[in-house]
Amino acid sequence: MQSSLFLLILAITQPFETVGTVGNGILRGFKDTRQPMLFSMLAFWGVGFFGGIGMAFYLGLEGTGIWLGLAGGSTVFGILIGLRLMWYWRSMTLPPAMA
Repeated sequence: MQSSLFLLILAITQPFETVGTVGNGILRGFKDTRQPMLFSMLAFWGVGFFGGIGMAFYLGLEGTGIWLGLAGGSTVFGILIGLRLMWYWRSMTLPPAMA
């Protein structure tokens, strides 16, 4: 029962994690590394680590709380990176032929 719940949590968060990973690589190609680093610290340490510890030990969710914390961190990172990509692309100026 527990392992199927872990797989369900992983399946739900996987699209967000993929957006975060690919988007981080795109931003790195644009030489934009400071904001993704801050997003990573906020998401994985703030939400993932402390949220997972809080849910696991203080709310009594044990292993499920750890997985929910990790999934929450990956989800927050993916959303923040996606928003950064949207902002970055909207602020780019295109050549007249492409506009």
